[in-house]
Amino acid sequence: MIDSLPQSILQAEEIDACAERIVALITKILPTDPAIVPLLPAITRGRAELQKALSDSRGSAFTQQLEEADDIRDDTFLAFRALCESATRRRLKPDLMAAGELLMRLIRANGYALQGLGNSLQTGALNALFTALKADDAVDAIELIGAAECLSELQQAQAKFEEVLNSRTDEQAAKNYPQLTKAKSTLGKRLQGLLGVIDMLDAADSTATRPELDDLIAQINETMSLIVAPARARRTRAAAEKDASPAPAPPTSWCETDVKRVGENE
Repeated sequence: MIDSLPQSILQAEEIDACAERIVALITKILPTDPAIVPLLPAITRGRAELQKALSDSRGSAFTQQLEEADDIRDDTFLAFRALCESATRRRLKPDLMAAGELLMRLIRANGYALQGLGNSLQTGALNALFTALKADDAVDAIELIGAAECLSELQQAQAKFEEVLNSRTDEQAAKNYPQLTKAKSTLGKRLQGLLGVIDMLDAADSTATRPELDDLIAQINETMSLIVAPARARRTRAAAEKDASPAPAPPTSWCETDVKRVGENE
């Protein structure tokens, strides 16, 4: 079964990234399915409308800042990857080689060339990598090859990117771009409909004669989890910040004011 797509918490770019990757998976795994193929042009049109709306709304000062922040996180990832990769060539230091190979396995598992992914997918891949690097053996390997500072720089670069992205999103929300809101909603609904059809095809396959459907669903869920995880983390952080903000002082009640006045009159 396909996981739900929480489009209400996803940004426009994230909805677009979901659509792009899901269509690519369908084209690869079920390129001629008669129930699905006729639906794909509607997704393509929806993406085009959303991208136009995004383009119209990108006059923000945050746009250049976002591009710069993305360039920095690309470079810091490449630096971290290069450091890990170089350790695999330390043939006279078997312990360093082993540490480098362990770290490279984790990097490959989460995206050797993740710097080339779209913003949303790259964020998801980096967060998944950060989680994998918290394992005890990975922490030891990072210390052994001297990559702790480089990893910290990558984490800081990712945090800065998220900060700028959230600032631009807040600005867009404040300006209430109607075209962007409508295009995002339209594409989200079409994508939900497409996923529903795939789910129905899988449910109808009661004799399990179409294993390619299971493969497609598994890959769709994996792709969406990479995109949705950062969105859920944003919502959690926003809720925490809201709860942490000081509550306004309660207004003076009528009774307190009246008693004070009586005291003053006496």
